[in-house]
Amino acid sequence: MSRTSPDSFVKFLRSQKAAESVTALDFSGQVPELRRQAEEGDVAAQFKLGLIYTGHMGIPRSYAKAAKWCRLAAEQGLAEAQYCFG
Repeated sequence: MSRTSPDSFVKFLRSQKAAESVTALDFSGQVPELRRQAEEGDVAAQFKLGLIYTGHMGIPRSYAKAAKWCRLAAEQGLAEAQYCFG
């Protein structure tokens, strides 16, 4: 898998699929627990952190962190995370 460019990640975030995923999630106050799970290899937690770091959920935006977590989830085969790199 090649490295994602910021432009391709932004295109993903603007897509309807991403909008639906982001609005369906509510993880305020759960970032530390999600991070622990993600670091242990939980693919769903990795993808959720990737979405959270886009800045749509009250967490400061970090495209580098968003790409990191989405990449890890994509490498485990999560289709939604693979879409980040389309």
